Amino acid sequence: MRSGTPQIIEDTGLLDNAHSVKYATLQIKSCVNTPILLNDQWLLTVTVADITQRKWRKDETDLMLELATRIGTRVERARTEQALNRSETQYRLFANAVSDIFYKMNADWTEMISLSGKTFLHDTDKPTASWLETYIPESDRTNVGHAIVKAIKTKGTFELEHRVIRADGSIGWTFSRAIPLLDKSGKIVEWFGTATDITAKTESSLALASSELKYRKLFETIGEGFCIFELIRDKNANVIDWVYREYNASFERMTGLKNARGKTVREMMPEVEDYWFETYAKIAENGKPVRLENYVPDVSRWYAMHASRIGSQGSDLIAVLFDDITERKHHERKQSYMLSLSDALRSMANPKAIKAAAADLLGEHLKVNRCHYGEVNGDYVEIEHCYAENVTPLMGKFKIENFGKRLTESYRKGKVQIVSDINKDFTISDDERRRLSEAKIAAYIAVPLVKDGQWLSSFAVHSTEPRRWQKTEIELVQETAERTWAAVERAKAEEAFRLANEKHIEILESISDAFYAVDQDWHFTYVNKKAEQMWNKSREELIGKNIWEVFDQAVGTPRHNEILRAFEQRKAVEFETYTPVTNGWVQISAYPAANGGITVYFRDISQSKKNGKKFIETVTDTIPDLITIMDVETNTIVYTNQHADKFWSRFGYQSTDAALKMTDYERAEITVHPDDKEKVAKYLEDRKKIKGDEVLEVEVRMFNGNYSRSRSKVFKRDKNGQPTQILSITSDITEQRKLYEKKTQAQAKIAEQSQLIHGIANASADILYVMDIDKKNIIYTNHVLAQTLGYNAKQIAKMSNPVLDIMHPDDLPRMIQHIDNIKDASDDEVREIEYRLKHADGSVVWFRDRNTVFKRDEYGIPVEKLGICQNINERKLAEENIRLLYRTLRDKNRELQSLNNEMKTFTSIAASDYKETLATLYTNLEFIISRDAKHLSNTGKANLRKAQTAIQKMKLLTDDIVAFSRLHELGTSPSALDLNMVLSRVAEEFKDKLESLDGEIESDELPVIDGFPILIDLMFFHLLSNSVKFHRNHEKLRIRVAYRRAKNPHLGTDMHQILFIDNGIGIASDEIKNVFEMFYRNPDRKYRGSGIGLTICKKIADLHGGTMTIESVPGRGTTVCCFFPIS
Repeated sequence: MRSGTPQIIEDTGLLDNAHSVKYATLQIKSCVNTPILLNDQWLLTVTVADITQRKWRKDETDLMLELATRIGTRVERARTEQALNRSETQYRLFANAVSDIFYKMNADWTEMISLSGKTFLHDTDKPTASWLETYIPESDRTNVGHAIVKAIKTKGTFELEHRVIRADGSIGWTFSRAIPLLDKSGKIVEWFGTATDITAKTESSLALASSELKYRKLFETIGEGFCIFELIRDKNANVIDWVYREYNASFERMTGLKNARGKTVREMMPEVEDYWFETYAKIAENGKPVRLENYVPDVSRWYAMHASRIGSQGSDLIAVLFDDITERKHHERKQSYMLSLSDALRSMANPKAIKAAAADLLGEHLKVNRCHYGEVNGDYVEIEHCYAENVTPLMGKFKIENFGKRLTESYRKGKVQIVSDINKDFTISDDERRRLSEAKIAAYIAVPLVKDGQWLSSFAVHSTEPRRWQKTEIELVQETAERTWAAVERAKAEEAFRLANEKHIEILESISDAFYAVDQDWHFTYVNKKAEQMWNKSREELIGKNIWEVFDQAVGTPRHNEILRAFEQRKAVEFETYTPVTNGWVQISAYPAANGGITVYFRDISQSKKNGKKFIETVTDTIPDLITIMDVETNTIVYTNQHADKFWSRFGYQSTDAALKMTDYERAEITVHPDDKEKVAKYLEDRKKIKGDEVLEVEVRMFNGNYSRSRSKVFKRDKNGQPTQILSITSDITEQRKLYEKKTQAQAKIAEQSQLIHGIANASADILYVMDIDKKNIIYTNHVLAQTLGYNAKQIAKMSNPVLDIMHPDDLPRMIQHIDNIKDASDDEVREIEYRLKHADGSVVWFRDRNTVFKRDEYGIPVEKLGICQNINERKLAEENIRLLYRTLRDKNRELQSLNNEMKTFTSIAASDYKETLATLYTNLEFIISRDAKHLSNTGKANLRKAQTAIQKMKLLTDDIVAFSRLHELGTSPSALDLNMVLSRVAEEFKDKLESLDGEIESDELPVIDGFPILIDLMFFHLLSNSVKFHRNHEKLRIRVAYRRAKNPHLGTDMHQILFIDNGIGIASDEIKNVFEMFYRNPDRKYRGSGIGLTICKKIADLHGGTMTIESVPGRGTTVCCFFPIS
């Protein structure tokens, strides 16, 4: 029954007693029991019975089996539906009882069967296919879809955190989890899932993540260093170390501690001070943050820190936010030092005291062993004071040459010398190191003071131990050196000024002139004794008072106006005037002073005025010009010198009296050319308005064509300063005018020529310049200099010599010598020099300068030279490239020569050994064939002969390789070579072979070339050998050697062309390109050869400066073209 087989009983009485009794009780005489199986399990039995014995037919039993199957199916379905209803009821009761959302999906999730939303989501009681649009936001649908596909594919659990559309329309978050329900075949029937509302948790997590991101971003981007570490305690709870847990990039940058995470501070900084453990232990204990500044010797840095505990009481996590304040500390310390230095030096006037104070302050500040300031005096450096700590001071005069060439040159160039350890500095010579060690100097800084190219002094600090000098220390020494030098120079200048001032006052008190000085407010600042005497006033009465208040009667006078003009125009004035203060004439010289005031010298000239009147009359009579004094009021002449008659007669006057009877205007009307009358009238009016010592001048053409020049100035003024008399000097300038016109014409011509020269100079692509040979400064240069070298006009203008100032230092001495040597050059001699000039961008440009004498002095000595500079930078670069290429080529040739020598040696030895081995093999094989042939089969004999043939081929190949490798070993020079004789000589070797083939060689008349006989013979041999070897069977061999002049196929030059033409088998077109390659052979194996013959021929042609080409037609023959140079 369990196997599903029906039990057919036709007579129950035949069964065993127990079953027989059971059936008898039921009055069953026959029956058919049909079992119903489900999934191989016996589920129930369907029985058909009869009260009589019965023989059951097959159709009856088949019918019973069909009935049983249907009954079983119905029963199982009913049971399943009953269980499903019960399960559904339990599912709904459970779904309503828990807080989670429950949902059920079909097998492929295309339909949601039901969903209990718990007010979070809308409930779904009926299947719906639009659940994705109803519950899932559009942006999350792709992720949800991917998770569903993955779960269906694996038949595993669906799990996903995603957003959902809540019942109120807002967006929420759920954690959804669903498992598949499988049938017995493993196929998914449907899915059961739950979803938990995680909106609050997710939003909190997102907020936390955002906060963490902001924290991380701030953590990594802040400029301050930040770290978190955990204190390590011993068994007694004492802090003995800490381990770094977290830090930012600024922490590593500021401290220099790399990869500190997980490491202890004692690992990173073994010498950390106990102070820090005590500080951090106190913070961990009381939880109070601490701010502090401290110095960390291990990293040589200052830090400003804020340290606080993380967490509650008992936490050993410490957070430290710190900033590197080393630069600030150095700056503060430097500022403090510089203030102390300034305060100390400001009050000092003694140079020696200044140098001593600066050395002591700097030495104490830097904690060095020595510090001193030395001045350069001739060949010595003099040190008057030296700060010394635990070492002997260095003072006295030290000879500069004892410093050594290196140091001396460096000091003269202003290079600061910084040595941290004399035993590790490779620039220090053994002699220097010995002298430094003797002076107990292990490290030093030396700052030379160089001004205007002159080494003036040095400031140095010494340490008896090696010391790594900080940048701030070096800068401090340099700044102290500069300030000390400035203070020393100031003190020297003040001392010199004091002495000069005393000397100046002494001079002013001793001079015969009166002198006074006023400031910009016209207050007296100094009055000498002579001024006191002339004014009859003491200096005490005058100093500090306004000059125009003391001498108010002078205001408005010529004296006042002239001094006022000097004051306002800031220029010197000299004049003579009458002054009521001294009741006499004085000569006054007024000069603007640096303080904005005026200094005035004046002397009494009353007596000289009286003595001079007669002298003036004597002098004026000796002057050939007309001298007149005109009265301004009457406009008539009141004085004239004795030359008046002679002078006026030139302009048409009969006598002086006739001229004097007229006014200036009347005379001008008669004597002046009409074109100049208006100009003269203006001149006569302007004379009356002359101010101060002004001189008025006019040039006039007279009626007779002569020219005169008149100069006028005020001779006498009234008390109001108005002119009363005018002094005039009139000169006949007719000859001068003629000379001037000639000079003007000459100058115009010179200007025209200069303009032409200037145009040529500016049009030139070269630099043109004129140089003063002695002063070595540029008098003229065209614009090409600035354009070529990238300088602007202002930069060129600042240079005293635009050529020498930008010349390469290495070329300058040669150029100076070249300029000096120009003095020995003749007028038509051109001298050249090449040198380098510095471009504005810092690069160097080469020039060729062609010089000649441009101007000589009155003694014939050259004083100016003309230079034409051509830019040869590209040529120089090309030459340098050629030199570099030549050196590279030379080195490569040497290397190649070495390799060739090694190869030749190897080839020679290997070939010799190889040929000897081949000969031995061939001989032994021949011995075997001749002695043991009777023991060998015909096949064996044939194989031995093949082996011998192969050995001969190997020998031929070896010989050809050796021949090819020795092509360059000629040992002689090329000579005249008659190719007719070469052909005749080589053809003789093929005489027997040609006869056997009924072949012949024809030849044109061949030329004589320059060549190597051995190589040309070898070439002809290989070419004829190939023609013979590759002849066509059953056809007479014809070889023709032709000659003609032809163009080289590569160079296009005329060459000898020798053609070897045969009627052999030819070469396939696709194989011609390979024939000159080494070891290339005819594909037909019946032709012997090494494949090197044509390679050798091509190489020989190349060695002779020629080339070789080949043409061929398969089945018709081959032509080999050999090209040789024409001698």
